[in-house]
Amino acid sequence: MVKEIFGVLAVSTLCFMHGCSAMPSDALLGKDRDLVLRVLGKPLVEKVENEAVKLVYPKGPYGKGTFFIELDVSGRVVSWRDVLTYENFNKIKIGMLIQEVEEIIGPSLWRWEVAKDRQTIHNYPFDNSMCQIFQVAVLPSGLIAEHGFGFAPECEHFGDS
Repeated sequence: MVKEIFGVLAVSTLCFMHGCSAMPSDALLGKDRDLVLRVLGKPLVEKVENEAVKLVYPKGPYGKGTFFIELDVSGRVVSWRDVLTYENFNKIKIGMLIQEVEEIIGPSLWRWEVAKDRQTIHNYPFDNSMCQIFQVAVLPSGLIAEHGFGFAPECEHFGDS
C-alpha cells in the first residue's frame, strides 16, 4: 500500500514538475495497470496483443501527443511512447485504411468533414517547433485519400508569407 501511494506521488510529482497534465513518464515503468489508470485515467483504447496489453491515450484535440503504454502479461508497464512522430507519419500511405493508421499513430480526437469526396479530416496535434499538425483525409470507405501537415489554428500566422 505504501509503495502504491509512493508510486502515485512519484508520477504525479514528475507531471507537476514537467508541466504536464496526466502524461506518462518513466516513473510508470514497472508499475501495475491499476496505478496507470489512477494516474492517467481510463484509456480511449485498450487492446490485447500477444497476451500483452496496449493502452492508448490520445491527448488531442487540445493536448499534443498520443501515448501507447505497453503492459506485460502480469499487467506491469514495460514501455511507453508518444507515437506522433515524423518517423510514424512517414509510414502513413494513401490507400491505407484508417484502422491501419490508428495502429501506427492512434485515433484522432479532432475531426471535421469536408465536401470534397465527403472526406473526414483527422487532425493530430503533436509537439514540434513549427506549430504543425498532421492531417489525414479519410474517404467514407475508410481509405486514406491524402495526408500531410497543416498549421494549428492557434498558430495560423506561421503559414503567412
